[in-house]
Amino acid sequence: MLSLIKPMSEAGLRQFVAKALEKGYVRESFHSEVERAERNISDEDIQYGLSRRDWTLERPPEPSNTGGFKYLIRTVDVDLVELHLLVKPDTATATLKILTKY
Repeated sequence: MLSLIKPMSEAGLRQFVAKALEKGYVRESFHSEVERAERNISDEDIQYGLSRRDWTLERPPEPSNTGGFKYLIRTVDVDLVELHLLVKPDTATATLKILTKY
């Protein structure tokens, strides 16, 4: 069965990310926060990278196993080191979930 739900456009995702940042609705998943803690990517790095206007989508959106879509964003951290964030917007709660970071 084909899903009738379509991924957000890049413009829609940018608007969603900006609003989530503004409201403080950016959350890390257990995988990102705990299982990948050794990557030493701070919340400040994530906030900084997402707040930059020059972030790009690394690849087309992919369906998530839990519904909706996930997006791989390429940006930089506070030290201007390349940063990749796999994110999933939750439109029901207006929360942006960080699934993984590297």
